[in-house]
Amino acid sequence: MTEMKQQILGLIREYVKSGRELDEDYISRLFHILVSCQRLEKYFKIEDFLYDNTLSSTAQYFIKEKTLKINRNLLSLELEDYIKALAADGIETAYLPFTYLAEILVHESEHAAQIRELDNPNDSVRNRILQTTYKGSEFEFLTLEKLSTLSREEVFLYLAKKKAFTERDEVYGSYHSYAPEERLANVQAFDVVADVIRGLNYLDGGKLSQFDYDYRYWALDDLLEPYKEPEDLNPTGMYFDLMKLEGPDLSMEAVKSLSFKERFELGLPITPQEFERLEGVKDCLDKRISLYKK
Repeated sequence: MTEMKQQILGLIREYVKSGRELDEDYISRLFHILVSCQRLEKYFKIEDFLYDNTLSSTAQYFIKEKTLKINRNLLSLELEDYIKALAADGIETAYLPFTYLAEILVHESEHAAQIRELDNPNDSVRNRILQTTYKGSEFEFLTLEKLSTLSREEVFLYLAKKKAFTERDEVYGSYHSYAPEERLANVQAFDVVADVIRGLNYLDGGKLSQFDYDYRYWALDDLLEPYKEPEDLNPTGMYFDLMKLEGPDLSMEAVKSLSFKERFELGLPITPQEFERLEGVKDCLDKRISLYKK
């Protein structure tokens, strides 16, 4: 287990064993662990870690501002629903707020780590995918005052770029789980939280076994979702086509040198046989989970 995972595990266990509830101190300490262990100080303004209840999502990393913001109202509502659902399934609830928040913050901090990768470009498939997907999210909205200084041709060019960006933003909203930057952030978050839950389960004598298996099942199911149809066995390639982004060749022939694990994490082509292997893992997890529900 990495140092970061160990520190997160220790923080969660400290809170649960002392009977403390999720609070701003936990969020701040968790945030500092993520920034410190991943050496992301250059990509976060630590003092500008803010709460913003106007956010449309629970949390968001702002690239230009180098800040992470959380909508506490949305977080509270999501946590309430999440805990109720899992409690009804017989899962121990004491750890849930802490692991839930950890997943969110690890996901957002991974976006900062991705920007660091872009600051150090290379010819790897992963880096070229990140270059392509972030290029599609770049657009600067101009004020009326600024627009008034442009020539007629520049205004037409601006409006065309704005239209293309708006269309891409709509695709992003509809195919969020296909976006490689989001998939890779989920991969990192799922990996960290799954290992933390397994560590907590070990220290608590197996009391979290059902949660351990359930979480791994949910994580795998989430990552498999974009591969649900045979023609969707290349989610990232499909996403770039929908976004009208020119990127690297992501056909099976072009990426066959990558391992099955690398291709799956990047949302690249997998074979029907590989898909069935992953479905088999889900079935095994489901059978283990069923033992706790009898």
